[in-house]
Amino acid sequence: MRGTPSLLLALGLALACASAGDPLARGARAAGAADASAHDLAAAGFEALLLRGDPALAERRFTAAVRRDGDDPWARLGAAVCARRALDDAGEVAALLALLQGAPDHALAPVAARRLGELAGGSPPLAAAVEKGLGEALAAGRLRGPAALRARAARAGAASAVGEASRAAALRAELGTVPAFTVAGPFGALAALELDV
Repeated sequence: MRGTPSLLLALGLALACASAGDPLARGARAAGAADASAHDLAAAGFEALLLRGDPALAERRFTAAVRRDGDDPWARLGAAVCARRALDDAGEVAALLALLQGAPDHALAPVAARRLGELAGGSPPLAAAVEKGLGEALAAGRLRGPAALRARAARAGAASAVGEASRAAALRAELGTVPAFTVAGPFGALAALELDV
């Protein structure tokens, strides 16, 4: 969990490398236009947050980007970063779930699913929200590849966080997690070790 802020910062900076030129500066210039795209507004939000150090302006720009296009993954990530900065875990969960719903095939989807897995351990209400949101996304078949894998792992963690051990075990089995293993055996280095389990 210690690496998450740096991961979000790196993702924000990755936006700068996503296209030619300086997209953060271009987004900041375009943000004032009435026809600015959600992507430009999100870039302007990251520019305000990361380069100017103005979180209030960043939040306004991310909010405008989400209003412009609710499926834009960068806008949703920005909203999640602002919610995290405000210590609003429920808001962060909502923004990340919206990112997964709106852009399930985007490169940010596995990152969002991973963060949702971390948030699920925070409290039972958050775990329930994560379980419900990821369950719906997986049932709809929209998540694929690494995003689906991380979403399934997050669901298992959420079930465990609310005390549903058997459901968590079933979800882990669906995920393909190894249910049991042997520490010592007749051919291993610990062959003389006797375990009564």
